[in-house]
Amino acid sequence: MRAWLHAHFDAIAQTRRQFWRRPVAAFLSAVVIGVGLLFPVGGYIVAANLKVLAVGAGTDPQISVFLAPDASAAERAEIERRLRLEPGVRNFRFIGKDAALKELQTRTGSDDLMSGLASNPLPDTYLITPREASLVAQARLADSVRNWPRVVEVDVDAVWSDRLRMLAKTGDIVVLGLGVVLGLAMLAISFNTIRLQVLTRTEEIAVLRLFGATPSYVRRPFLYFGALQGVAAALFAWVVAGGSLWWIEPRLAALLDAYGLSSRLAGLLPADGLALLGFSALVGMLGAWLALGEH
Repeated sequence: MRAWLHAHFDAIAQTRRQFWRRPVAAFLSAVVIGVGLLFPVGGYIVAANLKVLAVGAGTDPQISVFLAPDASAAERAEIERRLRLEPGVRNFRFIGKDAALKELQTRTGSDDLMSGLASNPLPDTYLITPREASLVAQARLADSVRNWPRVVEVDVDAVWSDRLRMLAKTGDIVVLGLGVVLGLAMLAISFNTIRLQVLTRTEEIAVLRLFGATPSYVRRPFLYFGALQGVAAALFAWVVAGGSLWWIEPRLAALLDAYGLSSRLAGLLPADGLALLGFSALVGMLGAWLALGEH
């Protein structure tokens, strides 16, 4: 066990010396791989923030139930009782006509909306959040509520929320595709980097073999170098993505606040960053293994 650990520590020391022997070339190789990693990382961050913004914008489908203008308090109580018993209703909220008028005045910035009108034309409304998000379930619930007494109209607002969910799913698929394609590109870069190292150290490797070095002993430093290069590339991508988010966030704050959305953008979580480091290290090591297999 001690000999095995010593062999790996020695390989790590060789890798460190090799890395610092040509720091500019090693750094530029890591930057090239890191730039490739920036695309899936940036796509992941954009998709995650779009989901957060969509939740903040209220993407849950809603059904608006408009009551008759002369609906009494007893009739509203009966409708609320039915809503509580309806299995397809997750929750609901009542908006009185006066509250609706006040909200409309606040949004439009005009206090003279009632000029020329004898009374408030807005109806009392119930906003229903259905238990199921499918269009069929929402239509079924709307048809049931539409037949209740004192209900004059039912509006299903499902198209926008359904489009947002489809957009989020499409974004996840695009990010996954980018990750696969750029992972292959990273593998090719690591393969070529290690292959060039092997070619430039052919004589050194031959001498080591003459003195009894095993293939595993010769292979380990190159594998660790590929992993180290992958980790350096992932760190570069992580830092650049975090810095870009830090720079963009205050410039988007005014726009997001204008729509009542949170101006705090989500970056890579520590778990995401560690997963990125691990993935990049494995791809770098795999590229080194393939390059060594040719020689």
